[in-house]
Amino acid sequence: MADDQVDDEAPAAGAAPQTKAAPTGTVKLANRKLTAAGSMLGLRPGDVLAGVNGAPFIGTVQDLNARFKQSGGKPLALSFRRGKIDLTVLADHPNLGKWEATDPVSGWTGDGDDPVMMRNWEVLRASDGSYDLHSLSPDNLALFLPPVWLLKSRLWVATAAIIAALVTAGMIWIPLAAVVYILAGLTLRKSGATLYRLDRINMGMAPYAIVAATTEAGAHAAYGKIDPKGRFMFAAPKEETAEHELTED
Repeated sequence: MADDQVDDEAPAAGAAPQTKAAPTGTVKLANRKLTAAGSMLGLRPGDVLAGVNGAPFIGTVQDLNARFKQSGGKPLALSFRRGKIDLTVLADHPNLGKWEATDPVSGWTGDGDDPVMMRNWEVLRASDGSYDLHSLSPDNLALFLPPVWLLKSRLWVATAAIIAALVTAGMIWIPLAAVVYILAGLTLRKSGATLYRLDRINMGMAPYAIVAATTEAGAHAAYGKIDPKGRFMFAAPKEETAEHELTED
């Protein structure tokens, strides 16, 4: 009779319930094409997930998805091991590429990254190894003091253009200058990163990596782990000390 049939997957009467084994490894980006989001973060196939928000990650793809759901839409700091290099990026979702299970990362203890205070910084690199970097989320300086942000970013042409626009607008009508100023701030807050990137590309540089950090100094330190020989293009030249022979009269 049908009522006497037993589902093959149902546990036998009196048998202990089956429990799923706890994961012992982590996940990595498979050797396939990354998604657009993964490429924009500078990730590469083979990058192994070492930690989330500064703590070592042990789990499956489902566990990673659950972490993003629990974050309530807030970005997570994902730390990866690439060969001998460790790098961290901020991600809004796990759809960065095809994930697959792999062995856990050894020797990674975590650094307590707090994504709340972190931003993604884009590194642009020239053929001679020199580099520059900028935040992909311009700070409030771009919004409230756009000329100062442009000067700080060494965007000379854009600085001259906005000053000329403000002067011209002020000569026509003072309130018009205020409108131009406000629009400039809003535009830089939204598209300042793109303007910065295009300016550096015109200087012969190319996007190279993304690093997450709370400050610009932290971004330089993070990139230093990726390329220890990298030279910041605007760094002050090191003083060369010449040795002078002492002669006796």
